[in-house]
Amino acid sequence: MTTLSAPPEQPGTPILSAPSRTAPPRERVRPARWTGADIALVAGCAASALLLTVLLLHVLVSSPGWLADLVVWYLLMMGMTYAVTRDQQGVLAARDRMATMALTTAAVLLLVPLVSLLLYVVGRGLPHLTPGFFTHDLTKVGPDQPAEQGGGLHAIVGTLEQAGVALLMVLPLGVVTAVFLNETRSRMRRWVRIIVDAMSGLPSIVAGLFIYSALIVTRPFGWSVFGFDGFMASLALSLVMLPTVTRTVEVVLRLVPDGLREASLALGASRGRTVFSVVLPTARTGVTTAVVLGLARIVGETAPLLFTAFGTTILNTNPFSGQQESLPLFVFRLVKSPSQNEADRGYVGALVLIVVVLALFVLARALGRGVLRLPSRPRLPRPALALPGRGASSTDSTERTPVSATATEPDTAVLPATRFDAIRVTGGPPPGAAAVEAVDVCAWFGDRLVLEGVDLVMPENRVTALIGPSGCGKSTFLRILNRMHELVPSATLSGEVLLDGEDIYARTMRAQQVRARVGMVFQKPNPFPAMSIRDNVLSGLKLGGLGCSDKDALVEQSLERAGLWREVRDRLDAPGGALSGGQQQRLCIARSLAVRPNVLLMDEPCSALDPTSTRRIEDTIQQLSQDVTVIIVTHNMQQAQRVSDFCAFFLAAENEPGRVIEHGWTSDVFERPVDRRTEDYVNGRFG
Repeated sequence: MTTLSAPPEQPGTPILSAPSRTAPPRERVRPARWTGADIALVAGCAASALLLTVLLLHVLVSSPGWLADLVVWYLLMMGMTYAVTRDQQGVLAARDRMATMALTTAAVLLLVPLVSLLLYVVGRGLPHLTPGFFTHDLTKVGPDQPAEQGGGLHAIVGTLEQAGVALLMVLPLGVVTAVFLNETRSRMRRWVRIIVDAMSGLPSIVAGLFIYSALIVTRPFGWSVFGFDGFMASLALSLVMLPTVTRTVEVVLRLVPDGLREASLALGASRGRTVFSVVLPTARTGVTTAVVLGLARIVGETAPLLFTAFGTTILNTNPFSGQQESLPLFVFRLVKSPSQNEADRGYVGALVLIVVVLALFVLARALGRGVLRLPSRPRLPRPALALPGRGASSTDSTERTPVSATATEPDTAVLPATRFDAIRVTGGPPPGAAAVEAVDVCAWFGDRLVLEGVDLVMPENRVTALIGPSGCGKSTFLRILNRMHELVPSATLSGEVLLDGEDIYARTMRAQQVRARVGMVFQKPNPFPAMSIRDNVLSGLKLGGLGCSDKDALVEQSLERAGLWREVRDRLDAPGGALSGGQQQRLCIARSLAVRPNVLLMDEPCSALDPTSTRRIEDTIQQLSQDVTVIIVTHNMQQAQRVSDFCAFFLAAENEPGRVIEHGWTSDVFERPVDRRTEDYVNGRFG
């Protein structure tokens, strides 16, 4: 068999490459898109169904009407489409097409009456709409005058004022009530929720009758405000609007992840500060939606206004004195008039009412999405913070050079070797690391004992790793160390946790004070989505009421310590939630470091990260031990060996609480374990 080989290369002979072939352009397709063949198939089935309907209902039998024709045609078309699609593409494709067509039909059935109503109002009102409608009222305008005469200025002003006053009363009350129902543990929540639910089903005319009988008829204190006026109308409308806003905001608050609340509390914030600085800003768009729904609920109400505002034909800009018109009253009074001119004028009012509702909706959505936002004050450029070991002399604290100026810095080097107490933070914990000691700690959830008799010393300026199989109490013990365990309603504990010799569960110690000294990084990254990267880093200062001499320097230094500065220094105003998973976790570390904690707890910080991000987090942990005491929970034995100085092995037998089996230097635990169970676990024989 002869083997063909390439001819030997001759010195100086150029090697000719094969001519390049231009690949044909590739057609870009979307698998879920309907193709021309699909549309032709449905059109053919529709035409066939139409012919068959004519044969059945007009040739063979007498049709009862057009509605029967439409129903029979639709059912035949769906059946034919299913049969043909199943024959050509299979059962799954046929079912998917049936579902798509059914949902499309439902959407059309909903849109047809809405569009028909809108077109009818536009057709009746638009021909008579003139600019004078927005600048004149009905003073000196009779029923026989053309519809273009006069206007609805008095009704527009009344509607805006009544809805605005109602919103001013309902929004704070509804938000506070929703916060009470969702964020507190009060036993009164059940009764408040029952009252809100009962108000949701309250007919609007009952709200008007209540205000009429309770305030207008009795006139408390003889005040003139308790009469037929716009303010009484606003009170009646607020009774209708309040349950809608409250329930909608409550549902939105439930959607805010609990991890954001825990992240704020772990920074030393109070529950109130957490709600108003983290939870509500995160739910801003949902709260705006609640406002839109509330306004939509009341802006077209007529019945309550018949007993309160009473209506008028002249302009009254004072909602607290005298009768006042509104667009619903304007439409109600004129549309039912026997005069065609007044009826046409009423349809003009209906058209304007629709436009007002649409404008309010667009404005609310724009505010909720941050489209209409005041420009932020630009920050003056500031020289980058020079850190020892990063291209600047440690003895020269006045000269600052950019971090990027170090040309020899490798791409993976992320951490400076310096103490991060050079910038003054006032009101925070005392500087330096702190030792942590657990003395006979036991923990319960309800009546279930989950942790028993834990005695453990975690030295300062060291990394202590807590290892053990799932369910042995490691994370519970970690949360006990900064009083996050008590956030669970059924959680109790006994024993002592000493922070530099002081019991953090003593009656004189506040939970916020403890959490400011003992920071925490959670398993899942939880940056505050409503804040930028810069604001995330500084959030601990805001939530804890701390001060800082140079916030920009603190941001740079904290991000440097977390190994993130070089990656985000040009986009500090970008949302924190837009970062990758590993970057978000390092941002959370920077956020914890900014408040200068003495101890930093980490609950499996690398469990959801890729190897590159994991390595950077591990480098961060090793460097941080120069300034804080680090306690980390991990299931990765290699990681525990790489980053920790001390190690504690937790284990829980079946139906038994977790206990510390062995603890000591990491090298001893992994290489010379005393207990056989420790040896089996670190060598991967179980767990």
